[in-house]
Amino acid sequence: MTREQAKQALIGMGVAEPSEEQVSKLLDSISAETKKEKDKNVSLKEKAEKADSLEKELEELKKQNMTESRTARS
Repeated sequence: MTREQAKQALIGMGVAEPSEEQVSKLLDSISAETKKEKDKNVSLKEKAEKADSLEKELEELKKQNMTESRTARS
């Protein structure tokens, strides 16, 4: 978001003439929230990748167990 967009957003929220300080605070707030959400997304992505890896490992173990069961019965 540009400073002008932030200024227009403040005007839309009812601030008749936003000061530079108000614009800066809004931009800082947006940046902080954006960083927080990006960090959360990275964490969720890492967890999803780990879950995928564990799921593949579980499938391999199941296949191995089935093979061993068939071999033991023979």
